[in-house]
Amino acid sequence: MSQSLSYVYLLRHASEPRFKIGKTNDIHQRILNLGGFSEFDIRNSYFLQFAKEKHALKTEKILHRLFNRWNLPTNEKERYIGDTEQFSIECFDRIIQYLGSNSDLIYDSKPISLSNFQFSINYENKHKEREIKRKLELERRWEKAFDTYNKTINLIDTQFQLLEKMELDKFIIENGLLKIETTDPDEIKTCLDIVGGLICNSIPFGIWGGHSFIFGATSEWDGNINKYVIEAEIHLDGISRDLIERKWKTEAWIELDTKFISILEKYLCSTTAPHP
Repeated sequence: MSQSLSYVYLLRHASEPRFKIGKTNDIHQRILNLGGFSEFDIRNSYFLQFAKEKHALKTEKILHRLFNRWNLPTNEKERYIGDTEQFSIECFDRIIQYLGSNSDLIYDSKPISLSNFQFSINYENKHKEREIKRKLELERRWEKAFDTYNKTINLIDTQFQLLEKMELDKFIIENGLLKIETTDPDEIKTCLDIVGGLICNSIPFGIWGGHSFIFGATSEWDGNINKYVIEAEIHLDGISRDLIERKWKTEAWIELDTKFISILEKYLCSTTAPHP
């Protein structure tokens, strides 16, 4: 359509009982500025076409004045674009009837379904395409997160098994601490390497699940018991159940979290139960 044309539109909201009466020279861009095609019921919205912009402006003012009693009040705390031109859906059919019966009073323009407007793109297909891409990207990200989380848990399990096979004097999780004790100086070096690996492998938990796992470790000779002691902070909080419900909503994630907790519980001495 020619760029010289001007329009008055009656744009119905997709989910709320209201519609907007406005004027524009570019309906496509105006809809985008107001929130996008998904915000509105395009099939049940209408527009009027005018050769002169001043005719569109006059028609908009006529409609605003005639149907002023249905004009919705603005909320000063939550202002938004076009909020002074919002009308109750109660008068929508009456306006369409008025426009159809009085075209001679509004420069011979009649209401046309907005679904018949020649937008520069097919808005329905474009919107569906964006939604499909968004969902595919979200699924791809969560699949990657799941794979990272699963591999990390398996690595942590392997590292714990290495510590268990070393026959250390002490290897337990007690009161929020991973505790290792040994009298062998070579063993303590190996243990520090393994605990360092645990620290590195726990990083994805903060990224994907909100786990607070191992933050750091200290090693020193305890003269009172004549042993090397390693202590590392560890928390058995698991993935936030709220996060699972809001974002992942899959049994697979819950099973994976349970797997992680069960690995740690094998070495528990005294701790608070993670989740019911």
